[in-house]
Amino acid sequence: MDTVEKIYKYAEDHADSTNRPHLGASIIGDQCSRKLWYTFRWASERKFDGRLLRLFQTGHLEEDRLIDALKKVGVNVSQFVPGTKTQFSWSVIGGHFGGSCDGKGQGLEEVLKKVAILEFKTMAGKYFQSLKKDGVEKSQYKHYCQMTLYMGWANLSYAYYLVKNKDTDELYQEVVEYDQELFDKLIHKATKIITSQNPLERVSGKKTFYLCNMCDFRGVCWNNESVAVNCRTCLHSTPEIDSENRGLWRCEKYNAHVSTEKQRVSSKCPSHLYIPSLLPYEVDDTNGNSVVYLLPDGTEAINGDGGYKSSEMWHLNPEVIKDETLNELRDVFGGTIVSSETLNKTNPERRVFNDK
Repeated sequence: MDTVEKIYKYAEDHADSTNRPHLGASIIGDQCSRKLWYTFRWASERKFDGRLLRLFQTGHLEEDRLIDALKKVGVNVSQFVPGTKTQFSWSVIGGHFGGSCDGKGQGLEEVLKKVAILEFKTMAGKYFQSLKKDGVEKSQYKHYCQMTLYMGWANLSYAYYLVKNKDTDELYQEVVEYDQELFDKLIHKATKIITSQNPLERVSGKKTFYLCNMCDFRGVCWNNESVAVNCRTCLHSTPEIDSENRGLWRCEKYNAHVSTEKQRVSSKCPSHLYIPSLLPYEVDDTNGNSVVYLLPDGTEAINGDGGYKSSEMWHLNPEVIKDETLNELRDVFGGTIVSSETLNKTNPERRVFNDK
């Protein structure tokens, strides 16, 4: 492994989980409510390579440069809540929705020297040119929504948007005025996403739609790829919205709150049952301990007691379920099905279960 590869690997090994505890103000403007629901429910763990992770970091590093530039031209910048090193942040809907702004500024001629939310971004040249041509509301709608929420939460009328072209170092500025109607719509949208037990509507009914082609959840949404096993994809789990903004999730199976840390390591929970709408099967029966599904040919598959673990559900087909020898071995040795290729004669030694 050469040095550059080591640098990339270090970034990957030390990256934070892409699954955030809350639904962020920075993404609520996305057009697809189902994508946002999948994001909030941790339907899959998005993986980025080291190069991309370093690219994301570039935007954060630029914030200090832009703040320094504003201060040098006479803008009074406040990055943190007075007396602390904590960013200005907000948390609503039980603590499941919120965000943190880059700061507040006073002394900007463009907003008559009133206090304004500060929002900094960096972007590639082609997106920067589109921004210059069409403005933030049309070309970067998620940023526009993000600033609208910050203004509403901070009770301010203006946001100052400052963007750096990563290709040329050119700067673009725009003043955004507060829109109460949009703020209310975004809060309603976030509430719907957080409180829905099932995936919401797609942005399009066609899998070839350009936004679907670029989506991190394309496989889960359109191709029946496996959904992650964790508390947030479990039938027993519910986000509490009357929890003093603590971001609590409740497990009805164990009658207890589940911390974010425990949610992150919950993939081996023996009581996990998929939210039925996440599986591509028809529900035949359900109770607190299992859900019975019908496969396309009418074969029954049980998720839970007397059946299969959630981690096995994506490997099932009629041949696997009807293979008495395989299932007897599974029961005797406490095995787990990890592949549905039980009849693959070209690779007869392929393991189809393990004992871990």
